[in-house]
Amino acid sequence: MNKLNIRALQARGAALAEANRAHTMPVVLLYCGVLALLTLGSSGLNLYLSDQIGTTGGLGGIGVRSLLETVQEILSYINIFFSPYWAAGFLAAMLKMVRGESPKCGDLTAGFRRLFQVLGFMAFEYLVIFALMMASAYPAALIFSFTPLGADFAELIAPSVAASGAVDLAAVPIEALTEAMVPMLLLTMVIFLPLFAFVFYGYRMAMYLMMDHNLGGLQAHFLSARLMKGRKWQLCKLDLSFWWYYALLALASAVGYLDVIVGLMGISLPIDPLVLFFGTLVLYCAAVTALSLWKKCDVEAAYVLAFEEIANPEPAEVE
Repeated sequence: MNKLNIRALQARGAALAEANRAHTMPVVLLYCGVLALLTLGSSGLNLYLSDQIGTTGGLGGIGVRSLLETVQEILSYINIFFSPYWAAGFLAAMLKMVRGESPKCGDLTAGFRRLFQVLGFMAFEYLVIFALMMASAYPAALIFSFTPLGADFAELIAPSVAASGAVDLAAVPIEALTEAMVPMLLLTMVIFLPLFAFVFYGYRMAMYLMMDHNLGGLQAHFLSARLMKGRKWQLCKLDLSFWWYYALLALASAVGYLDVIVGLMGISLPIDPLVLFFGTLVLYCAAVTALSLWKKCDVEAAYVLAFEEIANPEPAEVE
């Protein structure tokens, strides 16, 4: 099994992105522009709906309030489901670029053209995440229950157990209950994260396989697990080599939550809250677009090249 040459993948990815810059710029602009419109539009509509919900107090407004809350739920689901389809289209464009074809804006719809395949892909991944959370919560609960970590929680529920012989969480102040459950949540995450990382890297090539070979979501995950045997750490190193890119993305995301961060820090700015809210969102979208125009294609091309080496390895030379 040939090892991935991280530096070579980075260099080849950057060279391909630079050579195709004229073709990829419109694709990246459309990709980021649609996501920005979705972000700004859904945020603005959510804010408007929240204001309208606030005016429907009383029994007479139950029907309207329920309708508006349902629309808010639908908006959240649109955001959740749109992004994977859009990302799948961008991946299809990068696959074409690496193979010597010119990526086009129309490639971004490739995920929607495989509607049920991508839907099955997402459903399987959500199911795996849920199963891993349950698998992590059980041992965490045992450790929490039988060690001093759960002492505060035991003290909180002791009065209700002594009085009725059963746990009555409704009688416990929510703030105290939340504080007592923090060790349990931390334990769950400590167990969950390494499990998730192991499974995540096993399934890392699933989307590439699905878009490249027109496979179903379940089939792509199982094939990825086979291909990634012995490759997980190599791909992890490729991820780590792009730490600066992900750090910049995280910084851009922090800009998007600047209004929340300022509020948590107790800082009062002489800016209208609505202007600050949408201003930070616009800055976030602009920062992500600028970063994507600069380096997104370089990074994604390196991953596609890694996929090519993993899925179609060249025979090792015999000495």
